[in-house]
Amino acid sequence: MHTTFLIEERSKAERAARESEQKYRRLFSSVTDYLYSVVVNRGRPVATTHGPGCEAVTGYTSKEFEADPYLWYHMIYSEDRSSVTAQAERVLNGETPPPLEHRIIHKDGCLRWVRNTPVPHKDDQGTLVGYDGMVSDITRRKRAEQFLAVEYAVTRNLGEASGLDEALSRILESVCDSFHCFLWDLAAFWRVDAKAGVLRCGQTWHAPSAHVEEFEAVSRRVVLAPGVSLPGQVWARGEPAWIADALKVETTCPRAPYARKAGLHGTCAFPVGHGKECLGVIELFSRDIQPPDADMIRVLTTVGTQIGQFIERKQAEEQHRLSEMRLQAIVDNSPAVIHVKDIEGRYVLINRRFGHLFHLRREEIIGRLPRDLFPEQTAGVLREHDRQVLSALSPLEFEESLPGEEGVMTFISVKFPLLDADGAPYATCGISTDITDRKRAEEQLKRAYAELSQNEASLKTALQKLQITNEQLQTTQLQLIQAARLESVGTLAAGVAHEVKNPLQTILMGLDYLDNNLAARTDPNMTLVLTDMRDAVNRANWIIRELLQLSAPTDFTPKREDLNALIERSLRLLHAEIITSRITVTRKLDEDLPRVRLDRGKMEQVFINLFINALQAMSQGGVLTVSTRHHHLSEDLRRTGPAFAHFGPGELIVIAEVQDTGTGIPEANLARLFDPFFTTKPTGVGTGLGLSVVKKIMDLHGAVIDIRNAPPQGALVTLIFKAEAEPAPPPESEMAGAWPRGSTPPIAPAN
Repeated sequence: MHTTFLIEERSKAERAARESEQKYRRLFSSVTDYLYSVVVNRGRPVATTHGPGCEAVTGYTSKEFEADPYLWYHMIYSEDRSSVTAQAERVLNGETPPPLEHRIIHKDGCLRWVRNTPVPHKDDQGTLVGYDGMVSDITRRKRAEQFLAVEYAVTRNLGEASGLDEALSRILESVCDSFHCFLWDLAAFWRVDAKAGVLRCGQTWHAPSAHVEEFEAVSRRVVLAPGVSLPGQVWARGEPAWIADALKVETTCPRAPYARKAGLHGTCAFPVGHGKECLGVIELFSRDIQPPDADMIRVLTTVGTQIGQFIERKQAEEQHRLSEMRLQAIVDNSPAVIHVKDIEGRYVLINRRFGHLFHLRREEIIGRLPRDLFPEQTAGVLREHDRQVLSALSPLEFEESLPGEEGVMTFISVKFPLLDADGAPYATCGISTDITDRKRAEEQLKRAYAELSQNEASLKTALQKLQITNEQLQTTQLQLIQAARLESVGTLAAGVAHEVKNPLQTILMGLDYLDNNLAARTDPNMTLVLTDMRDAVNRANWIIRELLQLSAPTDFTPKREDLNALIERSLRLLHAEIITSRITVTRKLDEDLPRVRLDRGKMEQVFINLFINALQAMSQGGVLTVSTRHHHLSEDLRRTGPAFAHFGPGELIVIAEVQDTGTGIPEANLARLFDPFFTTKPTGVGTGLGLSVVKKIMDLHGAVIDIRNAPPQGALVTLIFKAEAEPAPPPESEMAGAWPRGSTPPIAPAN
C-alpha cells in the first residue's frame, strides 16, 4: 500500500510538472519583450546577458548569445546596423538616447521589427558601469503601418497619374519600397493580351542593389500562356499565389535559369482586375526566402482590385473619347449646322459647318453663350426657343434668322432635348438647314407680285401721302393757332401787368405805413403778418415783371455774377412751391466758384423754369439736387461731345447741375425737348415754350445746356458757362493819383 501510494504521488508530481512546463512554454511563446544587460568597463562593453524572453523575440537562446558575443550584431538587418551601433555609442558616451526601431533577422530567416530601449547605469562618481535594455517585438504594428502605407500610396498614385503606364511605374516601386517587413527586390506587371490569349510583360521596377537586368530583359521577351509560370497560374485561377523559395521548385519556365543566376528566391503574384475579369498580373521577387503571409496577400488583393478599377475607368474614358471623336467626325461632315448646348445654354459641341459659317474657331465657341456670339435680340430668340424645347421635352421646329457675312441668314432648325437615364433634360441639340437662298427666291416671287400690283400700290401710296399731307396741315394749323393764342396771351399779360402793377405799389405803401405806425404798439404777431403780406406782394410784383418779359423783349445786360447766389435766390422764390410739393433740396455748391458773366434776370428765369419742371416731375415728392463746380476743360474727362464745341482746350468752365428723382424723360423725346410747342406734360400744365426760351437764353450767354436721364431714375440738366476772368488790380501809380494819400476813397452809390 505504501509503495502504491508513493507511485501515485510521484505520478501526480510528474503530471503537475508537465502541465507547469506547458504553461511556461505557452507563456514564453507569447512574450514579445525581453531584457538584456551590458557591463561596461572603461567605456567599453565587457559582458552581456540576455533574458529568457530573447528566444521568443529573436529565435536564439541566452546560451547561444553567450556562446557568440557578436550574435546580437549579426542578427541586425544589414541596412540598420549603423543606426544600432550609433545608439550603442551614445550610451557608452554617457548619453540616454531615445528608443530605436530597427529590423533583425529571426533565426527562422524571417524579418522582424524590434524596439530597443537602453537605460544607462552610473556609479557614485558618474562613471558609466553598464546599461540595461528592453527589446520589444513591434513587427505586428509595423506590418499594419506598412500595409496601410501601401494602400495609401497606391490610391495616391492612381489619383495623381494621368495614365495607366505612369500609375503602374509608381505603384510597383511603392509596393516594393513600402513593405519593409518583406524585402521585394523586383516587381513586374503582366498585361493580358485578350486577342492573342497570352500575358506580356510591361512595366518593371527593381531595387538599385539588385542585379536583375538580364532577368528583366528575358521577362520582356517571353509571353506566358494560361497556367505557365507563376503569373500564368494566377491568370488562369484568378487568385493570388505565393512560393517561399522558387529556386527549389522544379519548372520548365524559360526564365528559371536567369532567376537562379540573379539569386531570386521568394516570389508571389496577384491578379489585377475588378470582379471576375482579370486584366493583368503583378509579380514580386525577393532575394530572400519569403514564407507566405496571409495579411500581405489580403493587402495585395486589395491593391489588385484598385488597379483593376483604375484600368476599367481609363478604358471607359478612352471609349468615351473615341465615341466623341466618331460623333464629331459624323457631325463635321454634315452640311447642316449642328450644335449641342447644356442646360444653361452654353455651347458644348458644334460641327465644322457652324464654325465656318460664322468665321469662329471651335475654342472660341465652346463654353460660351449665344449672347457672347450674336446680337442681344438674336440671342434672346435663341434662348426662348431652347426654353420651349426644354419645357415641351419633345422636338420642335423653328425658323431662325442669324447675322452672316453677307447679311441675314435664315434657317429651319429642328431642336430637341437630350435626356439622362432618369428622363431629365441635360442639354439641347439643334440641327439647322440653311434656307437663305430659298428665302431669297419665297422674296423674288414677292417682288414679281409687287410689280403686277404696282398700279394699285401707287394709288394707295398717293392716298397715304394725301392723308399725311392733310395731317401735317392740321398740325401746322394747330401750331399757328397756338402761336396766335400765345401772342394774345402776351398782349393780355402786358395789359394785365400794367393795370395790376400800380395797385400793388399802393398796397406796398400801405404795408410800409402800417409797419411803421402799428406794429410797435399792437399785437407782436402783427410784424410777422405784415412781413408775409409784403413778401406775397413782392412775389406778385415779380410774376408781373416776368409776364412783361414774356410779352416784350428786354435788353440783354450781362454782368459778373455769383452763380451760387443766383441759384439761392431762385430757390427762395420757389420756397412755397417746394414746401407744398414735399421736395427735399440738396445743395452741393462749390465755395470757390469763379464769377460768371450773366444777365441775372434772364438766368433766374432759366433756373426757375428748370426747378418748376423738376417739381412737376416729382408729383409724389422726392429730392432736388443742385450742384456747382468748376474745371479746366482738359480735367473733365468724363464729358465729351458737341456740347463742348463752344470751349477751347484748357479753358476754365463753370458747371451747374439740376437733378431730380422724378419719372425721367422717354428716350425718344430727348432730342425734341428744345423744340417750340413740344411738351411731355399733360394738357393745361405746360405750353411747350419753357425749355425753348431756356435754350435761347443760354445761347445768348454763349453757354451750353444738356439734358439726359440720370440712373437709377430722374433727369439731370447740366449748364456749362465760360468762367469770367478775375480783373487785374490797377497799377499802384494810378491808385495813388485817384485821391490824396491818406484820404478815404469815396463810397460808390448804392444800386
